[in-house]
Amino acid sequence: MKRKTLIITAIALVLGIAIGAIGFYAAVGLSGKTIVSQTIVTNEGETGGKSQSTNQAGLIELAVRAARFIKTHDFSSLSEMVHPTFGVYFCPGATVNLRNNKVFTSYEVSNFRDDTASYVWGVAQDTGVPIEMTAEEYFARYVYDRDYSNAPIIGVNYTARTGNSLENLSEAFPNAQFVDLCFPGTEENDYTDWKLLRICFEEYEGMLRLTAVIHSEYTV
Repeated sequence: MKRKTLIITAIALVLGIAIGAIGFYAAVGLSGKTIVSQTIVTNEGETGGKSQSTNQAGLIELAVRAARFIKTHDFSSLSEMVHPTFGVYFCPGATVNLRNNKVFTSYEVSNFRDDTASYVWGVAQDTGVPIEMTAEEYFARYVYDRDYSNAPIIGVNYTARTGNSLENLSEAFPNAQFVDLCFPGTEENDYTDWKLLRICFEEYEGMLRLTAVIHSEYTV
């Protein structure tokens, strides 16, 4: 009788793990090959990409969805994620400056594809030089300079990598939840070529809405 109980318990455990993993794959919407190579880090440590709560999986799914919209220049869909009150800030470095970083409304984001105007998005955190670019130029350099929708490291409300810049997200957006989509760099470059895209959300009427897109990389 005891042996039969142990067998039933073991089967239930295996089924539970399998269902959990399948649920996570469905929520994130990535290929099995990509998921296996990902490491997901939270304040509770590394998970290996499988043992995630529903809330964490949903947050990752939102961030990856936003990254894919950016990747495909689907700014109409991206605009639907933007916070209706705050808009969305674009920050070229880890240090958020709400006075200097450029903020756009949902309507303005929806027109990025056809927007040829130049904006000052902030300053380069390694040189202090103002960054004046069109939306297309800025996105190529300070948003999607890696394939972040397939990033190998994902931080959930956890800073995946940090450099010399001040990390002040919690002060600028105290109610934000965020996902770091990170490329950790390469050994031949002593890992100084790391880059990440931090996608931030705040709750609005029961839904998480996009409030900031932050790019971070190694600076001297």
